[in-house]
Amino acid sequence: MKVLVFAGLGVVCVVASLMLYGVLHLVPPSAELDWARRTISQYALMPNGWLFDTATLLLAGGSAAIVVALLRAGLLTRGALAGLVLWVVGLVGVVWFEKHNWSVGPSVGGDIHRVASVVAFLSLPLGTLLAAAPRMREPGARLVAAAAAVALLCFTPILWAVTSEPWTGVRWWRAIPLGGVERLLGLAEVITVLLLAWWAARTARRTGAGHRVRRWAVIDRDSAGDDVPPAGGDRPARWVARDGQTGRSWRIRGGPRLPASWFWCGRPGRRRSRSRSTP
Repeated sequence: MKVLVFAGLGVVCVVASLMLYGVLHLVPPSAELDWARRTISQYALMPNGWLFDTATLLLAGGSAAIVVALLRAGLLTRGALAGLVLWVVGLVGVVWFEKHNWSVGPSVGGDIHRVASVVAFLSLPLGTLLAAAPRMREPGARLVAAAAAVALLCFTPILWAVTSEPWTGVRWWRAIPLGGVERLLGLAEVITVLLLAWWAARTARRTGAGHRVRRWAVIDRDSAGDDVPPAGGDRPARWVARDGQTGRSWRIRGGPRLPASWFWCGRPGRRRSRSRSTP
């Protein structure tokens, strides 16, 4: 049940962080902030800025738990894992280094804060796309990939404002309603994180990887129906995944694609369909 536990814990933390962000928009003095123009991290400089720090750390902690769930469900490649870890690190950096307080002047910490924000905003959708790319035949992978694509699209107004500044002469933070764009981007990324948790839980329920780790073996069957190992690592005509504890087996046409906690013989291929059969 560890996949479901980590995914559920992550969802609770992310939803709690979303509620705290909502409180910042409703409770004074932060409610008086112009949300269309001022960025979310401006809340950290206000008297109730601890709400922003708590919400962001909850989002980082919940995202880390969801990354663990995705790992245990066997859904992350190395590139995807690196992207999601950078998302978590970027969120922590946003809290650790406050944004520029322009009433005092720019600071090194404010520059680091800006870099951490960009890293966080970009690494989550890119990491999600890397995780979903090898599994685009699955409905869950397509859904999280669509959410990641929407998050990247929400970032394009900021990219356009920065790149167009040299010939428009308008400072990039004035060329667009930066606060509104950032909030839309943040909402898209939170939805992406929640969908990643759903994807991990769905995969765990479908494959059984989130319940008990069992020993599996992939075998072939000869014409007489006896179990034989595949010869020479060649891909057999029919694969059978067998539960070493219960003796149940599943015929896998096209070859298996099993979680890391399972064991197989021969060369794994892409699972196209699965049907239950008797040993």
